Amino acid sequence: MYRLDEGQIEVLDDAVAEILRRKSTEERLKIASGMWRSAKIQLSASIGSLYPEWSKEQIEREVIRRLSHGAA
Repeated sequence: MYRLDEGQIEVLDDAVAEILRRKSTEERLKIASGMWRSAKIQLSASIGSLYPEWSKEQIEREVIRRLSHGAA
């Protein structure tokens, strides 16, 4: 991954982009779904460690809030 400047989001390497282009829509959706699940699990664990007094429901609400950028 390369950073064009300090404020820019990471950019895919050309080789990775080419591999993803060759995947079917279904394969790309499976990859994205797995990444989403992984992010949700990691975020839940992080929030749980920051707020050990929170219930599972509170943690889940915060995970949803953050992943939806506050829309939920």
